[in-house]
Amino acid sequence: MEIDILAADDFKTAQTEDAVVDEYDEFDDHTESPISNNLYKVHVTEIMVNEDDDNTKQQFEKLSLEFSNLQTSLNELIEARSKLETQFQENKIVLTEFDTLNEDSKIFKLTGPVLLPQNYGEAKLNVKKRIEFIEDEIKRVESKIEQSQKNIESTRDKLLAIRSQISTPA
Repeated sequence: MEIDILAADDFKTAQTEDAVVDEYDEFDDHTESPISNNLYKVHVTEIMVNEDDDNTKQQFEKLSLEFSNLQTSLNELIEARSKLETQFQENKIVLTEFDTLNEDSKIFKLTGPVLLPQNYGEAKLNVKKRIEFIEDEIKRVESKIEQSQKNIESTRDKLLAIRSQISTPA
């Protein structure tokens, strides 16, 4: 559909209401109409007034919100993995410190505001178990990150399909 000549005010209305405007050309020859000096040639690709388009827009908005939520959850998972990596490195450092100690060295564990004595074997075993637990948590979070990335990709593809459906003429 093509609307050949619109006054400047009509052009703004066409842009903001039901029409998807691809391009417009300003006429230099002002003799075509005494209405206005600013006349435009508007190429309208489609008029969005039917219910299918409203449904499509609602679906697009719903998917956009879902996409945003998925990105937020992905960022949270990445942050959680980062914290786990930090804990893993800290515990690895503690384990290497245990290797430099003698078995008869005094070891204390901070529990709340109190330092409690612990024997060497028990403390080293606790750190090793903590490292194993953190490694398992990292694997679990990484699998969630992969799944989240797949969901984001799927939602993005759906959004692109709907966007192309909205912008192509019927």
